Parts: sequence; C-alpha cells; structure tokens
Amino acid sequence: MNPHEQYDGLIYIDTIEKKFFNTMWGIKMKFLEEYPIEVVAEFIENLNGKYETRIEFLDDNRESIQNDIKNILSDSKKHAKIFVAEDKGLLKGIFIFDTDIEDNSADVWGPFIFESNTELALDLWMYALNHLSSDVKSFEFAINHKNNFALDFVRQLEAEFYDDNAVFIHKREDYVYQNTYKVTENNPKSYEDVKILHKKVFPNYFLNFESKNDSTEKHKIYIVEDEYSSVCGYVHIIYNPIVNDALINYLAVNQQHRRKGYAKELIQAALNEFYKYEGISECYLRIDLDNLSAEKLYKNIGFNKTFETKIYKYELR
Repeated sequence: MNPHEQYDGLIYIDTIEKKFFNTMWGIKMKFLEEYPIEVVAEFIENLNGKYETRIEFLDDNRESIQNDIKNILSDSKKHAKIFVAEDKGLLKGIFIFDTDIEDNSADVWGPFIFESNTELALDLWMYALNHLSSDVKSFEFAINHKNNFALDFVRQLEAEFYDDNAVFIHKREDYVYQNTYKVTENNPKSYEDVKILHKKVFPNYFLNFESKNDSTEKHKIYIVEDEYSSVCGYVHIIYNPIVNDALINYLAVNQQHRRKGYAKELIQAALNEFYKYEGISECYLRIDLDNLSAEKLYKNIGFNKTFETKIYKYELR
C-alpha cells in the first residue's frame, strides 16, 4: 500500500506498522508529509498576511512562499520536510522544516494552525518529530512579536528565547541611484577574506555564496577593499525578481574600517542591484533590536521599521 493511500477516511502513516493518528480531542485528522505546494502556499499566505498569525521565515506573498518551499525541497544538501494536518478535506495545520544536515539543525516554518488550535499544533509537532531524521536535534523559530499563539506554543515546548530583531523595509519610490565607486562584486580571490570577516562578525551563522542553477533566486556579494586589496567590508544579498523578493542578508565592516562610509556604500550597491529589476518593488533586512547605530544608518538611507521578530531555540533532550 502507498504510504499516503487513504483508508476508511484515515491515512496510513507507516506501511508496516499501519498506525493511525487521531487528535487528542477526538477529531480524526490526517497527518501527511506531502501536499500540493500551491495549497500549502495559499494557506500560509492567508495567515502571514496578519502580524497576529505571522511566522517570519516566509513572506505573505503566495508566489514567493511557493518559491521558497520549492527551493528547500530541491536542495540536495537539505532534508526539508512538510507536515500538514487535514480534516474532512480541509487543511488545518502546517509545519515546514528547513533542515541543515551538516549541523543537525532545522529552521521551523510554523506553527501555521487554523483558528489557533493549540492541541492540533502540539499533535502535529509530535508527529513531525517522530518522522524527522533522528539526527536533527536543534530547532529555531522566528515569530512575529504580535503572534501570541505561536509564542505561547514555543513556550509550552520550553524553547529558549534567543534574540529579538527588527525588520526594516525600503521601497522603490524612496530609491535614488548613486554611484558606488569603492564597491566591487566579489571575486574568487576575495572569498577567503569574506569568509573570515563573516565568521568574525556572525560566528553562529553560515554564509551561502552560491545561487542554484535551476533557481530564479540569486545570491550576490559586494565588497570594499583597502589599499592592500584586503576585504574590509561586504554585503550579501538574496533576491528573486520573479516573486518580488529582495533581502539584504548580511552586512559587515571590519572594526578598524568603520565610520568611513563603507556600510552606506555597500547598502547603496545592494539597492542599485535590486532596483535594476522592475519586478522588485521593495527590499528588506533584519537587525538586532538593540542595534541603534544600525537602525540610524538604515533610516538615513530610507528604510522604515515595520515589525519585530522573536527568535526561539529548542533543543531535543
């Protein structure tokens, strides 16, 4: 029997043990690991359109959501999984795990739960944990600060609060082209310098240099070099004009080279690249909530703070 074949209105989860899952409050619920991506994207779009139900790893645009899901599912270095709960043909809940198999961790895109049903969220979470690779031990959640349901959920898991950050958005109508004479695009000779600087400034975060050949998503790095051709600052951007998605992912300048205008030029180079494409109407970035100097810099360039995100980490014991 196919592992997702229906039987008597239920679904077989394991083809050998043939276990069925019911919710703890008595409603028979199908828990599936596969589902049409367009249906998943529509469900998430409806929830992410409101801060009170928004999860911050995904946008509130259906095409962008579909694109992000397809990207992680097609990445051979990840074992991404989608888990959904369905009742009487209607989608009721979703968890997506963007898994990094190299460090046994996963970004959790969720909980996306219809009508903020806590029992369903816990059931689906437990089902997902039982069907993920046992090697995955660490999970990270990024939740809008107004999404009290999701915040209560991670607290019930006894997840640890990790960080607060703010999301800033820049719109095309606020853009003015400026030359960036000091900035060049990254080249193979400067890769190592960029990696060293990144590790110094962002020791807990991996920097992905590459765009995938089969994806419309692009990755670029712009750099500033000193008189000795050593990298003293860089900006890493990710963008997709097809789905109006543009992110300034990382920006770093060496301590001894700060207050020289390098950060402003790197940001301007990113904006120049984004707005070459008619399909991009805005871009965004995230900073730590208490980084007042960065907030001042971005506001001076035309970015506006839109909302805050709370980061939680959960470790399997």
